[in-house]
Amino acid sequence: MFFISRGKLSVFSNGKHVGELKDGGFFGEVALLYNTPRTASIKAETRTQLFELSKHDFEQAIKPFPRKAAKVQVIAKERFQKFVLGDMVRKVPLFTRCKTTEMIEEVIELLQPRSYPANCKVISEGEGGKEMYFISRGSLSVINSSGQQVHRLVDGNFFGEIAMLFDTPRTATVVTLVESYLFSLSGEAFREVLRKYPFEAAWTREIAETRLRKHVLQDIVKNVPLFASADEAFQAGIVKHLKPRGYAAEETVIVEGSGGSEMYFISRGELEIVSNEGKVIRTLRDGDFFGEVALVYDTPRTATIRAAAKSQLFVLSKEDFQEVVKQDPAIGESIYTIAKERFCGFVLSGFVRRVPLFESCSPEFVGAIVERMTPRSFDTNETVIVEGQGGEEMYFVSRGRLDVVMTDGGGQRVVSRMKDGDFFGEVALVFETPRTASIVATTQSQLFILTKTDFNAVMEKHPSEVTRIRKVASERFRKFVLHDIVRKVPVFSQSKSKEFVERIVQLLHPKMFKPGDIVVREGEGGDQMYFVSRGVLQVSVENKVVSKLQDGDFFGEVAIVYDTPRTASIVSSENSQLYVLTKQDLQHALSDHPEEVQVIKYAASIRLKKFVLFDLVKKVPMFHSCEDKTLITNLVDFLVPRAYNNSDVVVSQRQGGDEMYFVSQGELTVLVENEPVHTLKDGDFFGEVALMYDTPRTATIKCLSRTQLFLLSRSDFSTVMQQHLNTPVYTEIERISSERFKRYVLTTLVKRVPTFKDVSPEFINALVDNLKPRGVKGYVIKEDDAGEEMYFVSRGELRVLAEGQTVHTMQDGDFFGEIALLHDTPRTASIIADQQTQLFVLSRNHFCAVFDAHPTDAEPIKKIAKERLEQYVLKDLVRKVPLFGAAEDAGLIKSITKSLTPRRISKGEWAVKEGETADEMFFVSRGELKVISSRGNKEVIVHSFRDGDFFGEVALVFDTPRTASIMAAVRTQVFVLTRASFNEILSNHTGSVRNTIMNVAKNRLNHYILKDLLKKVPLLNQPNNSEEFIMRLVSAMTAKTFKCGEDVVLQGQGGDEMYFISRGLLCVMVSGDKVFTLKDGDFFGEIALILDTPRTASVISETASTLFILKRSDFRAILDLCPQFREPIERIARARFNQVVLVQLFKKVPMFAHCDDQFLVDISTKMEPLNVTEGDYIVREGQGGNEMYFVSRGCLDVIVSNGDEEVVVNTLKDGDFFGEVALLYNTPRTASIKASTQSTVYVMKNEHFQSVLTNDTASEEIRRIAGIRFKQHVLHNLVKKVPLFANSNKEFISQLVDCLDSQVTTPNQRIIKEGEGGDEMYFVIRGELTAQIGEEDVCILKDGDFFGEIALCYDTPRTATISSTAQGELFVLYKDEFAEVMDKYPS
Repeated sequence: MFFISRGKLSVFSNGKHVGELKDGGFFGEVALLYNTPRTASIKAETRTQLFELSKHDFEQAIKPFPRKAAKVQVIAKERFQKFVLGDMVRKVPLFTRCKTTEMIEEVIELLQPRSYPANCKVISEGEGGKEMYFISRGSLSVINSSGQQVHRLVDGNFFGEIAMLFDTPRTATVVTLVESYLFSLSGEAFREVLRKYPFEAAWTREIAETRLRKHVLQDIVKNVPLFASADEAFQAGIVKHLKPRGYAAEETVIVEGSGGSEMYFISRGELEIVSNEGKVIRTLRDGDFFGEVALVYDTPRTATIRAAAKSQLFVLSKEDFQEVVKQDPAIGESIYTIAKERFCGFVLSGFVRRVPLFESCSPEFVGAIVERMTPRSFDTNETVIVEGQGGEEMYFVSRGRLDVVMTDGGGQRVVSRMKDGDFFGEVALVFETPRTASIVATTQSQLFILTKTDFNAVMEKHPSEVTRIRKVASERFRKFVLHDIVRKVPVFSQSKSKEFVERIVQLLHPKMFKPGDIVVREGEGGDQMYFVSRGVLQVSVENKVVSKLQDGDFFGEVAIVYDTPRTASIVSSENSQLYVLTKQDLQHALSDHPEEVQVIKYAASIRLKKFVLFDLVKKVPMFHSCEDKTLITNLVDFLVPRAYNNSDVVVSQRQGGDEMYFVSQGELTVLVENEPVHTLKDGDFFGEVALMYDTPRTATIKCLSRTQLFLLSRSDFSTVMQQHLNTPVYTEIERISSERFKRYVLTTLVKRVPTFKDVSPEFINALVDNLKPRGVKGYVIKEDDAGEEMYFVSRGELRVLAEGQTVHTMQDGDFFGEIALLHDTPRTASIIADQQTQLFVLSRNHFCAVFDAHPTDAEPIKKIAKERLEQYVLKDLVRKVPLFGAAEDAGLIKSITKSLTPRRISKGEWAVKEGETADEMFFVSRGELKVISSRGNKEVIVHSFRDGDFFGEVALVFDTPRTASIMAAVRTQVFVLTRASFNEILSNHTGSVRNTIMNVAKNRLNHYILKDLLKKVPLLNQPNNSEEFIMRLVSAMTAKTFKCGEDVVLQGQGGDEMYFISRGLLCVMVSGDKVFTLKDGDFFGEIALILDTPRTASVISETASTLFILKRSDFRAILDLCPQFREPIERIARARFNQVVLVQLFKKVPMFAHCDDQFLVDISTKMEPLNVTEGDYIVREGQGGNEMYFVSRGCLDVIVSNGDEEVVVNTLKDGDFFGEVALLYNTPRTASIKASTQSTVYVMKNEHFQSVLTNDTASEEIRRIAGIRFKQHVLHNLVKKVPLFANSNKEFISQLVDCLDSQVTTPNQRIIKEGEGGDEMYFVIRGELTAQIGEEDVCILKDGDFFGEIALCYDTPRTATISSTAQGELFVLYKDEFAEVMDKYPS
């Protein structure tokens, strides 16, 4: 490095004078740290004195000063980047136009140094690359693919810039000649920079793409045969129009057969040419191209090409190509000539090779076929070939779209579509067959045609190909021509199996007939079906010609399924070729495709119906007298065949069904309750009732052999009958059907009911006549509801629910509700239909009418009905009673059920009267009774009893008065159990049963006593409280016995239970003093049900006592079920809590000790509970706050900071308080309060407290005491924090606190100013202040901070300016008052 002592020097860069250096100047400093070439020449213009510093001396000089060395490195790097790397970067064409210094600087920052030894390869030709390089120092050789050096790179040169922006392979190899230092720039990092500078990015990419096209793409274009003979200007024009396009691995570029108008050049990557079978035919790599024919011809692609790896291609469109050709028509003509040769060689040859006839032929044969092909254009909607007509040409679709149209049922439908690359008509080159479809151009289309004449000419010159081509043609004739004919046959048209139809085609064999030959004879048997390939045949019935058969027709299909005689004669009118399918061949095909058997038989049966099934239908009584042949024929048309194997069940008894069956062949047995009663054979029928009624089957029908049936479904029957509505035929069929339904179905259902098992047939028939159908969905009957109907399930499924749970399922043929026909009893279960269900209903009125008309059947019905009543209804009622259910003794339940006697109670009649003694229990069978209770001078309805309820069970055991009156609201049926009957029953059972019943009875007696106790509690006995709510509370209570002298609750302890005294005396103690006595019927602890508070007194048992306990958890659960009672109960509980507990807590606080009870009640209503978990902080030291707290339950630690430690200085427990000063003064907390256990505190907020305060004497006294405590606790702690006073005694601190004056601050108010004098010290009580030195904010002062203490002792200017940022409050200590206190305490 050089320092100029004296003289003048000039600076030259690239031969240009760029600056001057004079005395005191320097240059070359970068060379002390970097081995880089000089970036400019320096020339002395006058005699000059310089001082030189070598790199070695520099390194020795800075070695002892590592921190200075690091700083020098930073500065040197900045200058190196600015002067050395900056010049290198700006030389690159990508950056020469860049005017944005920031972008250049960011690029320089991204450069990474690289060191290479001599003869080291930096990049290799053909490899991918993502970096460019700048040569800082060294020499490198550029070597081409032949291994020759084509260029040499030295200091300041660069290379690889194209690879940085485009993923292209390297175009040369670069090797170091000597040890070299380079800087690299990655493409990814550079692209990130370009995103920040979109304007520079645009022209940077433009320059890069220009260089890419010039150095890479032009070489690729030269290799394309189409462009090889063109001059450089034409090639450059092609390169200019190339567009980049990227493809991911496995992504398809072009698809065989699809159209295309683009040529592709591979810049980087690997692509595969793939066959239709997915086989890779060839691989294309960097520099290869494809698709050039598409620039000249509108032809489909001849192969599929996909990317084998991520690839970069450049695309030339047909439009861009034509634009370049316009500039040089002569070259364009030459290119079109070459393209035509390649089109014929590649495209048409590809077309031909895709045809199965030619795919294995030699190249010479394919070339000869291509030479014979001629183009022809077709307009839109022009027909190319016509279905059924002959033809001798084959077609290749070069360009366009065509529809394949076939005749179908008299109309025409498009069965497929053809596009570029497709072909058709190849069979016509070999066989004289009619076209199997029409082909119509739907767009302007270009086709290439090969005639049969030209094809035969080629075949004569290539005899080795003849045999193979004819074999393939025969296969395709069967596949396409015969396949279409077979598909037209109804027997095969329903087949879903392509393989099955192809198998049928393979089994066909040709047979020739001359004019006059008889193919089949009317009346003779036969087992062959025929397909007309070519010719004309006459159809004769009874020697009369009735029709004609031509190419594509067929006949004889029934013969290959059924052994039936021919229905007509078929005679050939000319030389005819037919294809024959025998019954045996069909059986072979079906053995390979068993799933097709039913399909084939069904289709064949359609013709069979006309000759056999008509008579079968006529035999059915419903249709026997029908003279309308059209109706019978229509029914026959709907018959469906179905085959069954031996032992197969056709229908099952009690299951639903909607089909009638005709036996065509076989034998079946009829089973009723699994007993055979009849046999069915050919010509018989069954199930006809199912055509009109949704009923269960009355018998099971099972096959005794392999059987063929024909089925008629209800829906098909209804379709036919709809055409004959309101006709005599319809009326007669409906009448006969109704008679058979009653005779076979409903009679069977009724006979299955036990109540009717011993009655006469006349009684059964009378009941059947009174059954009414009913469709239902949802609830049919509901548990405990009354009912007067019996139900038979005709069709569907129902669920039986008991207490909301599904206990049983009913299906077709089941019944329920029979007891309701004779007895007024509630339903014992709910019955629900989830889906639409068909029932038949018998009402009590209709049943009674039949009952009265058949007196001889009355006695057995009554007897069975009574047994079922006891078995199903009364037994369930008895089992519901806790008194009996707890015994779990079936014999007991049965005995009680038999002892019940019925009783009717008229509307308004009393069942029992409150206060009377009685010995009867009641079960409500049907009706409603009101429960009436005396409330003072009023009688109030508190409850209702309905079907299935019971009452009075305690009277069976205890001589207790009735606790309420019960009166019938409507005419009511009850069953009564007397105490005498009950005692007699108990005498016949074990002692354990009796003990269980006695215990349950005692509990229920307690149940009623507790209910009365609960009603005495103001908290619980609200006007709106329901009987249900009270009963839930009774059920939740538990009994507990306490000894004499035993503690029940203790003052100050928590508790969550309320107590009711059933028996005994208890003493109430407050702070050790007895205040009163509790006795039977009293209660205490109700607040504990709602609030988590300590007990306010101790309760001790003075005698042996029995108490009933209600827990808070059970009480809350009941409130969740009855939420309407929560708000009034909680409101009353809180009011009592405020009156009793919080008022006592407030009296402990000095601020409130003088206040009267009403004032304390008023402020206690403002408090809110707060639950805190162990470890939670309630307040934190130093933070502001405006709440006071009472500890209701738990334990809290008082924590004070001592340096970096936190010290627990006190513990707060139940009844303690803290934070009272915060109600009047918004000051920082002097300690932290943390919960050491799960705790509950009550919170009083400042705003709530202020709303209660007035200007009376009591409020003023509160403010006065609060001020004293504020100074004692808050200000004392603030002053103590000041280091000046940290070691001062308590009296000294108290004197200073008395001197403090309050000062309110406003936002942006300056308190003190830097540089000014001052004689005050400040304490921040509330708010926020900013301290500034000069113009810089140095700190923020908050609650509890102080400043200005030096002004108390020294007359010095303020060292900072302090201003308030928000409204707040300060306390000020003046210097003169401080001095007075100091005089009093000289020590």
